[in-house]
Amino acid sequence: MAALLLSPGSQLSVWSLLAAGLIAAGVAVARRPGRSLRIRALIRAMFPRHRLFSASAMTDLCFTLMAIFVTAALIGWTILSHLAISRWVEEMLGSPLALGVPAGLAVAAMTVVLWVSYEFAYWLDHYLSHKWAWLWAFHKVHHSAETLSPLTVFRVHPVDSIVFYNIVAVMTGVAAGVMHWFMGAGVSAWTIGGANILTVAALLTVKHLHHSHAWIAWDGRVLLSPAHHQVHHSVAVEHHDRNFGDMLGVFDWLAGTLYQPGRKREPLTFGVEGVKDPHSVTGALIEPFADAATALCAKPVPTLSPQ
Repeated sequence: MAALLLSPGSQLSVWSLLAAGLIAAGVAVARRPGRSLRIRALIRAMFPRHRLFSASAMTDLCFTLMAIFVTAALIGWTILSHLAISRWVEEMLGSPLALGVPAGLAVAAMTVVLWVSYEFAYWLDHYLSHKWAWLWAFHKVHHSAETLSPLTVFRVHPVDSIVFYNIVAVMTGVAAGVMHWFMGAGVSAWTIGGANILTVAALLTVKHLHHSHAWIAWDGRVLLSPAHHQVHHSVAVEHHDRNFGDMLGVFDWLAGTLYQPGRKREPLTFGVEGVKDPHSVTGALIEPFADAATALCAKPVPTLSPQ
């Protein structure tokens, strides 16, 4: 539990949550130049009671507790091994080139390549989870949140997690194997608390604000802002299937799925239509299996070929 709360690379790190809060507060103050902002009013704006104690927020909390105490133990054995895939790739490629890259440059390259491969895995998994009906049956549990908070990141069906972590293992394992073939097996990434230093940097800046009501927007062709992900959760038709990335926006930009939010807050409504009771055990954990089975068994609708 101590590592979960204190490790910089943890999704529940008190340091990253505190940093996100300070950034949100700083942005709120900066938007009121020359005008005073009382601490009490700032706290109410950052932690509105109607969000903190909503049914959606309570469900987020339950999913967080499940992720801490249950999910990891249940799905750990279903995840492919990043190291095993990396070694398999190295064996397939044969004798390493060992290009003799300076140690510091090699470590920096490995750090960036592994982070980018993770970001691509995130984008690909997210894209498929919206495009394939049986995957959407599980992924829509995350989108059923009607209010967003840093805990919404844990509002994920276990099957959704299994698919995600296996895609990550494949992508990062292949990337690591190729990099080891180029530079030697001893090269590793810079880490803090076992996490890629670039991942830690994201956690200590704006990643927690992606699931929040803090509207911070910028051009997302390289890095996605919190507003980009908030738009992704919107029920508006123009926001559907947009902004699939985690931190990197380049894959959405290249794929044509990038939606650029404006600096001014857009009115957004969150949730998923057609979910009977998204905040119950049945609606959040059991019904997705039935929906996935229905999607897998559904016959494709025939289309008329052009005359």
